[in-house]
Amino acid sequence: RRVHGKQWYQRRVHGKQWYQRRVHGKQWYQRRVHGKQWYQRRVHGIVGWYSSGPKIKHNDKDIQRLFTRYCPNPVYLIVRVNDDSSQGLPVDGYASINVVREDGRNDKEFSHKPVEIVATDAEEVGVEHLLRNIQDDTQLSTITNEVGHKVTGLRALTQKLEQIESYLSDVVNKSLPINQDILQSLQLMFNLMPNLSKQRVVKAFSTNANDQALAIYIAGIIRSVLALDKLIENKLGNNAREKKKEEAARKRQEDADKKKAEEQKKKEEEEAKEKDAGEPATEVSK
Repeated sequence: RRVHGKQWYQRRVHGKQWYQRRVHGKQWYQRRVHGKQWYQRRVHGIVGWYSSGPKIKHNDKDIQRLFTRYCPNPVYLIVRVNDDSSQGLPVDGYASINVVREDGRNDKEFSHKPVEIVATDAEEVGVEHLLRNIQDDTQLSTITNEVGHKVTGLRALTQKLEQIESYLSDVVNKSLPINQDILQSLQLMFNLMPNLSKQRVVKAFSTNANDQALAIYIAGIIRSVLALDKLIENKLGNNAREKKKEEAARKRQEDADKKKAEEQKKKEEEEAKEKDAGEPATEVSK
């Protein structure tokens, strides 16, 4: 019983030590994770958060309010990962603004902000270093690319006009409150539109469009001629290289035939000498 009691005591002590090591390991891991998070917050900093949307949800306001603990004005991005419309960037940016409700209480609402995706200087240098030997023909200005850009722009314009129509319809139906800033921007936009009822303005637009189309057409013809000239030069260079290769191969073949003929002639001369040297010896033996 005494020995059994000692073994039981040793197992109990060993269990406590194992538990202490396990707790110490968890604490060490937590301190390490906390140190990494502190370093990331110190170096990078938190400017906001993002979601896959595709639209603003009711809980997004609570999340936005939570991020104010880490930065005073957090930015909310909606990244449409499944967007196949190819109408501009699939990213929408929002920031919080203070608004006053009809009952007099203050609240925060999302305000749309323009979004632009750029790269740092180090990233641009790295990309240029990797792509310096790659010729991307899609970056060249061609009529096809110009038409594609115009089509994409018109599709985006159509989408924005549909959004404006939907907003104005909701305002008329009193589904949304009137926002004087939005109405002022719309009024300014319509005031800046050209008056196409005047013949002089229509003629000026037509002349400008024709001049731009003519410049693009001439540039496309020049590019095609230069590409054809380069193709012809490449073809001539390939023919010259093939001709040189054929001449070199023919010369090697001639040298090999000449060497073979010389070896054959030398062999025949040696056989003739051996034959001449063997005839007197035969006569003496007789």
